[in-house]
Amino acid sequence: ASPTTSSTYNAGYIKAQKRFSSGLSFLTNFTVSKYLSDTMWAPGTYGSIPRDYYNRRLDKGLRHGDVARRLVLSYSYELPFGPGRRFLGNTGLIGKMVLSGWTVSAIQQYESGPPAVLDGYQSIPVPLTPSITTSGSRADRVVGVPVRSSTSCRDIRYGDRTNPRAYLFNAGNAAEAAAIGLPLAFVPEGDFKIGNTPSTDPHARQCPVFNEDVSVTKDFPVIKERLKVRFGADFFNIFNRHTWNSGEYGQDVGQSNFGIAQPYQISGPRIVQMHVRVEF
Repeated sequence: ASPTTSSTYNAGYIKAQKRFSSGLSFLTNFTVSKYLSDTMWAPGTYGSIPRDYYNRRLDKGLRHGDVARRLVLSYSYELPFGPGRRFLGNTGLIGKMVLSGWTVSAIQQYESGPPAVLDGYQSIPVPLTPSITTSGSRADRVVGVPVRSSTSCRDIRYGDRTNPRAYLFNAGNAAEAAAIGLPLAFVPEGDFKIGNTPSTDPHARQCPVFNEDVSVTKDFPVIKERLKVRFGADFFNIFNRHTWNSGEYGQDVGQSNFGIAQPYQISGPRIVQMHVRVEF
């Protein structure tokens, strides 16, 4: 990127930690942050052309990777059941083999969605290379009409392009508004104009990201505790969550399907793996 560009990142966080005792340990972090930049440039992405090379502050705004809030929970708990434990301590050998030795661990992540990169109707020639164009223009906003549609992320109806509930954002152009019935949030910026829409709008955020990874293990003492067998099962993205997203990078408001939701599994599909370990 050009050395004339700049970015700032500010954050505050709250941390809670419990060191291991009574079989339990946990670490929790909650972060509130803001990531600002005067360029959206990245190889192969949109919005690389500034409005004014001599006044980069015109493009100052949220970076595509801005995550306003993020909560991470990690913990491990040895269940207090079986001989020598708090509950069911008089269950003998059966309790030792069945009830004791269980440990549950997890990492849970919850974060707000990033802002979408919004591009205008016109393509702008790249300086010194007029044969190459980029969607660096900005449309004009319609006053009083939000960019975000009234459909919540949990109510998205994926796949039906004629259903307004399949769209995260309101219509980007008149043709789309007429075809789908969504309110019109943008109008063309006009000739020789750059538009008043920011490259990333804080009110045009993608859906939040949720992910949970869980691990369950069971220790089996075999021969007078000199030999121990551990069985475990790991569940990655245990609830098979997916995130609705209108596009990883650029969103051209002139497109007929502007703002339509697409499923992304940022953490990958649910994966279950099992393992056995022998200690002696």
